Amino acid sequence: MAPRYSISSNWAQRALTLAMSQGELANSPCEPSASRNLSLCAASCIAFAGLQELNPTEADSFMHRILSGDGKREILFEYGRLGLSEELAVATMALNDRTPRADRLKLISDMLA
Repeated sequence: MAPRYSISSNWAQRALTLAMSQGELANSPCEPSASRNLSLCAASCIAFAGLQELNPTEADSFMHRILSGDGKREILFEYGRLGLSEELAVATMALNDRTPRADRLKLISDMLA
């Protein structure tokens, strides 16, 4: 069963829009993309969208940090800053990675519904 998120509708919509614009969700935390600089996983999309609401500069910094450092640790850190639990981040990344790529966009949609 997919974890459920209790976040603002604006935050959820930003995360869904980002995920859908990618066309697919990457393995956690992210992967290089031919059509974009970076393709994010479900947890990264949710963290990035939350950071965009707070401070767009922080959101951009997050993108650089997940690519250049320990991306999963960065997700856990940002979930904490955003008031989300580490367990939720871990569960989201695990479910993202074990779900077939073709089904991941439905997965994030279900989590944020």
